[in-house]
Amino acid sequence: NIYINRDEKPIKHRNLRPILFYIAYTQYDVVERVGEEMGWKMQYNDNKNWDLKWNDCAITSDFLAKMASHQKINHFPGMNTLHRKNNLAKNLYRMYDDDP
Repeated sequence: NIYINRDEKPIKHRNLRPILFYIAYTQYDVVERVGEEMGWKMQYNDNKNWDLKWNDCAITSDFLAKMASHQKINHFPGMNTLHRKNNLAKNLYRMYDDDP
């Protein structure tokens, strides 16, 4: 079920299968709870047939290259350049120096 806001009824889609949420490599219970609240189907085995994957650690470029076009994941290679403050600051300064 997909909700627009908490006061409205869920939007029902015809002929759509539920989202397959692959959570085999997460240690956080809240990830599974949110997926269940969203009406997604939990997947725990190492099957390649998933739509959304939650991973607690970084992924490789090879893994990303093997993903299907409809598959989404919460990490991407090189994301530490954005989420770590020291790397973010360094890259912002580089960007400013290149194009002030």
